[in-house]
Amino acid sequence: YEIFVANRLKVPVVLARTLVQAGTHAASPSRAASCFSPVDVQRIQGEIEEWGQAQHGRGDHGYTMVDKAIRRTMQSAKRNMMWTSLKILWPYTMMIKTRSAI
Repeated sequence: YEIFVANRLKVPVVLARTLVQAGTHAASPSRAASCFSPVDVQRIQGEIEEWGQAQHGRGDHGYTMVDKAIRRTMQSAKRNMMWTSLKILWPYTMMIKTRSAI
C-alpha cells in the first residue's frame, strides 16, 4: 500500500537490492493484504476503494491500481538486482573462462 501511495504522490520509490519480493502471494495482493490493526485495515481499504471510485467509477478498481503500482515497482527492483548481479558475476565468469583456455 505504501508503494502505491508513494507512486500516487510522485515520490520516487527505491527498493533495497534483494531477492525478496512484495505482493506475490495472491492474484490480487492488495485484497489479500492484512495488518495488525482492524482499524488500519478498514482505513486502508476505504482509501483504496475511494481512489478506485474517484478514478474509474468502481471502488474495486482501486485494488487493481494498487497491484499495478506494486508490480511496476517490483519489476524495476528486479531489473536492478539482476543488473547488479551481472556486473558482479561477469568478471568472475571471464576469469574462469580465461583460466580454462590456458
